[in-house]
Amino acid sequence: MIDLFGSDAHGQAGSNYVHVQHMPRISWGLAKLRHKPPQGMMLQLDAFAARHVKKMTDSEVTQLIYGHALLDEPMCESSLRTFCKFLRARCDHVDSRPEEALSLRNLSVLLWSLTVLRVWDHGMAEELDSFWECLGHQ
Repeated sequence: MIDLFGSDAHGQAGSNYVHVQHMPRISWGLAKLRHKPPQGMMLQLDAFAARHVKKMTDSEVTQLIYGHALLDEPMCESSLRTFCKFLRARCDHVDSRPEEALSLRNLSVLLWSLTVLRVWDHGMAEELDSFWECLGHQ
């Protein structure tokens, strides 16, 4: 398998070659075109993005997960847990700082995506339930 994200094949020192903000655009763009990526590419994409999740916005993380769901491409479980932890922190800000809260639009797209990805089959029902609880608070 070709290492697409994080390699130094182009002399760009790995993570500098592909900026993490492009990961959601790649995921969503392929999904919009209904183009199946090469085997293993999406797993590399989400693993790379998970390592740099703090550089992403909640919209970008949601868009990345959404792209996986639209393509019916599995996500790396540890990456998905990282993304859910990042987005859950946004839900925890609903009462204290509304400007940082996960938007209702992103929350609904996230819930749809997690359902399509059948996260409960991977022991992530608790994460799904926490986002439903966040929706109930909003």
